[in-house]
Amino acid sequence: MDGLMLMMGVGFLVPGLAVAGAVAVGLPVLVHLLSRIKRKKWYWGAMRFLDEAIRRQRRRLLLEQWLLLMMRCLIVLLLGFAMAGMLVDRAWLRGLMGQGKGRLVHVVLDTSLSGGIVEGTKSRLELGKDAANRVIDGLDGRDEVVIWGMGRGAGGDELLWEGIKGKDVAWREAMDGIDVGRGGHDWEGVMRGMSARREAMGEGVYDEEIVYVFSGFSDSDGYLDGEVGDRMLGDGVRYVVSEPRDGVGESWGNVQVLDVEMESEWVLREMGREVVVGLRAKLRRFSDQEGRGRVLVQVYSLRGDVMGHAELEVVWEDAERDKAVNVPVVIGNGAGDVRVEVKYEAERGDVIAADSIVQRMVRLEEGVKIGVFGEAWSGDGSEWLEVALSPSVMGDDGVGVVRLGDVSRLDEVDVLVIVGEVLGEAAEWIEVKDWVEGGGHVWVWPGKVGEKKGWIGEGMRAVNSDWEVVGFAYGNGYSARLADSVEQAERLKGVRGEWGDLVRTVQVNGLVRYNRDEDAGDEGVLVKTRNGEAVVVSDVVGRGEVVWWGVGLSEGWGNMVSKPIFVGLVHEMLKGVMSGGVKRGIARVEYGDEVGGDMLRVWGEANQGIGHGVYVNIDDGGEDEKVVIVETAMSAGDVRVIDRGDFERYWGQFGDWMMVGWDEPEVGLRVDQAGMNVSWYLLWAVLGLVLGEMLLARKMSYAVDESRRTVWGRARGVLMRLRDREGGTSHG
Repeated sequence: MDGLMLMMGVGFLVPGLAVAGAVAVGLPVLVHLLSRIKRKKWYWGAMRFLDEAIRRQRRRLLLEQWLLLMMRCLIVLLLGFAMAGMLVDRAWLRGLMGQGKGRLVHVVLDTSLSGGIVEGTKSRLELGKDAANRVIDGLDGRDEVVIWGMGRGAGGDELLWEGIKGKDVAWREAMDGIDVGRGGHDWEGVMRGMSARREAMGEGVYDEEIVYVFSGFSDSDGYLDGEVGDRMLGDGVRYVVSEPRDGVGESWGNVQVLDVEMESEWVLREMGREVVVGLRAKLRRFSDQEGRGRVLVQVYSLRGDVMGHAELEVVWEDAERDKAVNVPVVIGNGAGDVRVEVKYEAERGDVIAADSIVQRMVRLEEGVKIGVFGEAWSGDGSEWLEVALSPSVMGDDGVGVVRLGDVSRLDEVDVLVIVGEVLGEAAEWIEVKDWVEGGGHVWVWPGKVGEKKGWIGEGMRAVNSDWEVVGFAYGNGYSARLADSVEQAERLKGVRGEWGDLVRTVQVNGLVRYNRDEDAGDEGVLVKTRNGEAVVVSDVVGRGEVVWWGVGLSEGWGNMVSKPIFVGLVHEMLKGVMSGGVKRGIARVEYGDEVGGDMLRVWGEANQGIGHGVYVNIDDGGEDEKVVIVETAMSAGDVRVIDRGDFERYWGQFGDWMMVGWDEPEVGLRVDQAGMNVSWYLLWAVLGLVLGEMLLARKMSYAVDESRRTVWGRARGVLMRLRDREGGTSHG
């Protein structure tokens, strides 16, 4: 009953009395029917004359009787409505009288990533569109509709459609074309858009302004944590919000591929023209239970051909939310610029599949340049590196080693080798640090043989000058054996079995993990070999890496080539240089970023840049060529149920708001908390109808007693007829 009344623009303070009044309408009808009971009549001359006169005027008499009956029914009905406290929506009343200006109805849909959550057979966005269609269908022809998207879309424009419902039926086509994006919620952006539109439109243009918000309201809706402040649209706006969805819980979560990067700055060409690329995928899930899944990697050429693939099983422990996994991929012959696609497949399914795929553009280049910057006593380091790398990898398309006099030529090299304490000024270290953060690699060797502590001292001084290292963790000597319960660091410099004959001479004894910056979560690795002669520390800095060596050098580096273990460690650090020298480049771009250059031109010619997060825009003019990344996985997939208390507290800040069910969203159109109470008007109408009924009954000209022409006289007549019926006769 309440929902029906709300849809009609009418409500009651006491609905029960309204129902009773409607039922009581049957009383006048019952009285009328009883008064028509047929009885046996006795005719004489004068009676026959009267009966003939009544027969001639039967049509007029019937009309008068029906008019009286309707007036009496209306009296009873309006009396019941008045006693029930009838409320009428002012906008509806103005529209009924033809004086309304119409309403402005904002429909906000959840086009964010979590709008793609599938419950049953439909996504949350599809459920929201169904509810929005019902709301728009319930609007009047002069009402204006504005449709907004609450997700950060490719174009960055939340306004999806606007128009007058009665004049423009294109809203149905626009609604069908709305789809989810890969971004997070942008409710604040929608409010800014509505506020700007309201300011430009001015006050008093519409009778009412309503904001409908259709969303499942998962835990990813971070805006619920903040204060509304000046983000409200002002007075006179009513908010109608859908109920939070309960279809996704802890056991049915979501896993995202947050980012994909190279495990190392270098790729290794092992045999023939094949290249091994080490990918590092960062995963996040929104469930606290155990689970399993797998990471699938596909490498495509610019023509779309599959150049390589790999997969890795992933096991999630209780309460484990974030994980980084390394997946090596062998790329086939002829690979140059490639597209890498990383996809996660959950064992139990995934309620948001769109954010489980991330693509990156990768450029593989021939040739690596190593710059050597050392003290005078170190001799010609380039000769030593050439010996350590072996002549087979040196050449025009392989590794080039050059000697640097200072750090001003860093942009000319890919790897910087520092020997001894040559960086004496903090400004030089800052310049090196900036270069490393952009993707460069720095290897630092300590001073001469017998000065093994020098490399730690220099490292501490250099790092503390700008990088704010918390401290190194080391035990006896410069490394420590780990307990069996300690998890191995993921970025252990891989002293593994990839060096052929050298594997028997290089084995790892232990490693120590330490935090370089506890707040930032950066980690380093301290490695010690079994014979205790080589200690290596690796620090990740931005997109690059700094490697500290615990090996003292003799003059001319002669001691390095005399011990195979040192050569093996150099090869490990220079992985990718030892067998051909292949450098990679990866497009590290975020939402809305642009990248350009030669790589863009190659992608444009291949016409394979569209899909799964990469959009390529090529201008024939050449100067405006660019690649725009419009869709990247974002942290918007927390599909767990939102706290109902937080939800109600947030929306309570808006003042005039209500929550509606997904099956009856249109009830929000007819709710006016300041509705006009028309009870007194109805009572005056009842009084007027009673007086009209009495006058009309008295003026009716048919042969009956005058006392029966009123409501009360007619009721008394019914009682008399019932008594006569018991006697079985009548005298006229």
